[in-house]
Amino acid sequence: MKKLSIIICVIILGIVMLTNPDIARAKIYIEIDSPMRQFPMAFYDFAEDDIGQDLTNIVKDDLNFTRLFHFVDKDAYIEEKSDDFNPLNWTPFGIEAVLKGDITVTDKVNVVVRLYDVVETRIILYKQYRGGKEQLRTLAHQISDDIYEALTGQKGIFSTRIAFVTNSSETKQLVMMDFDGKRLKKLPFRKEMMMSPHASDDGSKLIVSASDGRQWSIYLVDLLKESSEKIFESKGVNIAGDFLPDGDRFVFTSSKSGSPDIFLFDISSKRTRRITSNYWINISPTISPDSNNVAFVSDKSGNPHIYIMDIDGYSTRRVTFEGTYNTQPAWSPVGDLIAYSGMIDGKNQIFTARTDGSEYRQLTDEGNNEDPSFSPDGRFIVFTSDREGNKTIYVMTTGGENQKRISPDGYRAFGPEWLSN
Repeated sequence: MKKLSIIICVIILGIVMLTNPDIARAKIYIEIDSPMRQFPMAFYDFAEDDIGQDLTNIVKDDLNFTRLFHFVDKDAYIEEKSDDFNPLNWTPFGIEAVLKGDITVTDKVNVVVRLYDVVETRIILYKQYRGGKEQLRTLAHQISDDIYEALTGQKGIFSTRIAFVTNSSETKQLVMMDFDGKRLKKLPFRKEMMMSPHASDDGSKLIVSASDGRQWSIYLVDLLKESSEKIFESKGVNIAGDFLPDGDRFVFTSSKSGSPDIFLFDISSKRTRRITSNYWINISPTISPDSNNVAFVSDKSGNPHIYIMDIDGYSTRRVTFEGTYNTQPAWSPVGDLIAYSGMIDGKNQIFTARTDGSEYRQLTDEGNNEDPSFSPDGRFIVFTSDREGNKTIYVMTTGGENQKRISPDGYRAFGPEWLSN
């Protein structure tokens, strides 16, 4: 009887795994934290027409961005796209996954994606997508996200956006773009002067410091409503810091009481609470992912350096010891790293360090590089660089590899903030 019960449990488990794609694809094909090689994969074009080729190119570009994939040349394919999937056609070439997708276009774009595991002879991902022709890039990013998650077990960043500030001679404006620099959209927020925006965890709103004259105030920008309002102003300089994970509170710097100190602001109640209170300059606060700690810049040691304290202002400890001018800390969403801008040989460069100050590492060395911001998965950093002359937006891995410009050619831009969506 006991043996029969075990057999029944095994059968039930098998049925559940077949009918539940989340369980069925629990296997991790790519270890993103320590990839030993690029994942070998066959990728059929969605279609030969313009829309099919555009979709193919966007998805491939997305996956190539991660540097985790190797797409085997199509000349090596034995199997036709219309043929039934046969693992024997792929194993001799060391291919581990095969992607077949079909697209039909009527008044909408309809896409079907099938991702096969060559080794275990099963479907890893089967999904249908539908949207307007004008949403082709959105559909492509969704497909890329699903492929990436099916193979790595982690959410992709392909549907995320980056906010930044454009810089002209007369005014500054907030702009949004896709993670890859495409689909720029100017937001209805302009000021004479503006600093880097900071996003809520859900990506629905920004806080930004701006001024139309001498007074620096803090504004809340609602990205869903495309509206903005001034939510804090006082005498002195007021500089937005970082949202807490709840999205209803943020830290900021204000000199309203004299020396710049760090405060906590509650959006609902409009109340402020002072966190630091001393004679030193305390600026640029950024919140840890668990909201228990604040990384910030202080000159308490004589020069600007990165420190960490708890959210109530106690247990302060120093993070940076190299260099004489370190600022603009950004906390990794994983919580293990802090990126910052530090001066070396008269120029600003991007560095990372562990939260205990260990594993200090310089990532850039060309031009001036500032304003680091982590991607939502913690694998990439977007930043400002003037290596081509004007300030523009660049991206790189957290190890400093694959540095490339993503803002348009000739476009003046600075202060990028990577949003979750």
